[in-house]
Amino acid sequence: MKCFFSQSISHLKPSKISAAESVISSIDRCHKHRFLNAFTFVPSAKSQEEKARVLDKRTDHLPLRGLTFAVKDNFCVKGMPTTCASHMLHDFEPPYTATVVRKLEDAGAMIIGKTNLDEFGMGYVE
Repeated sequence: MKCFFSQSISHLKPSKISAAESVISSIDRCHKHRFLNAFTFVPSAKSQEEKARVLDKRTDHLPLRGLTFAVKDNFCVKGMPTTCASHMLHDFEPPYTATVVRKLEDAGAMIIGKTNLDEFGMGYVE
């Protein structure tokens, strides 16, 4: 069985910039466009840069090395608040990371934040 993303990203060429440069640039863009309220949480560039520098030093093959991604705020990520866009969960910090997020990070991808959604992902109800 082939890995799901191995086919969809096989056309990508290795990046000319480091993972650290990629994550800093992405987080800076998130902060620049904060007025859109697209993100409920964006980690500090410094904390993610440290993780990216460790990633840049690794010599093993990581298919998603340096690619940045964001997850909806209903996916748990250890060290980041998970609110599901609800005031009820405003101070919840999960003790674990969701499997889908962990697998992306294990493949070399870097998380740049948690994106907004309808409360608990239930959609709009009138």
